[in-house]
Amino acid sequence: MLFDREIKKWDNDSLQKEQQSNSFILTLNRKKVRAAETKVAQPL
Repeated sequence: MLFDREIKKWDNDSLQKEQQSNSFILTLNRKKVRAAETKVAQPL
C-alpha cells in the first residue's frame, strides 16, 4: 500500500518536473520572440 503511494508520488513529481521544463522552454521562446520584435538582444 505504501509502495503504491510512493510510486504515485514519484509519477506526480516527474510529471511536475516535465511540466516545469515545458513551461520554462515556452517562457524562453516567448522571450526570444519578444526580443526579436523589439530588436533588443536579450542575454540568456
